[in-house]
Amino acid sequence: NFLSGRIPMELYTLENLVALWLDFNEDFDRQSLPEEIGQLQNLQQLKLGTTKMVDKLPAAIGTLEKLQMFHAQSNGLSGELPDMSNLKQLVELDLSDNWFEGRLPILREFDQLILLRLGGNLFSGNIPNHYGDFQSLTHLSLGPNTLEYYDTGLEGEVPASLGALQNIEFLDLSGNVLSGEIPEEICDLYDTRLGETPSITIEVKADCDVDCDCCNDDCDRDL
Repeated sequence: NFLSGRIPMELYTLENLVALWLDFNEDFDRQSLPEEIGQLQNLQQLKLGTTKMVDKLPAAIGTLEKLQMFHAQSNGLSGELPDMSNLKQLVELDLSDNWFEGRLPILREFDQLILLRLGGNLFSGNIPNHYGDFQSLTHLSLGPNTLEYYDTGLEGEVPASLGALQNIEFLDLSGNVLSGEIPEEICDLYDTRLGETPSITIEVKADCDVDCDCCNDDCDRDL
């Protein structure tokens, strides 16, 4: 689209609004998402990717309990994420390619989550063990979270719990400072799908310091 200027505040008074798609309007003025977003309690889809959003996400985001899709990728958003633990209806969460920092969000009991993209930021700390509980998840992208001149990146061992992601088709842990190994269950799933369901592909990415028998990379892990 070719919208420009600022997003009108009147939008945030439409209490019955179900979907707000403003993505890919690169001519918007730089602006932050206001706390008034919390007035849209019926909102199910919020798409703000590539709209020049900056600053922190407001805490009010965490009150939109009917939200199923939240895309805010490729902006200038920064700071730590607000509490999102009540957004349990989320199916897609894409916050990739911003400047977020701190720990990865706590997303317990997010049973409907299919897509989770948090790479291209400055997150640090460990991958939460409960990220292996997303039984519907097909796409998990947590890399990269390191940038030149920034001492960041996810660290620690790859949690064995990720081996429970039986529906995963894309797993990206690269561009971090992780160690350990990709769970055998993930690679077993890779082998099973190659042999029995060739119409379904699985792509696994990790840094060369992570042991992986099924990664799509150029690492020589036998050295």
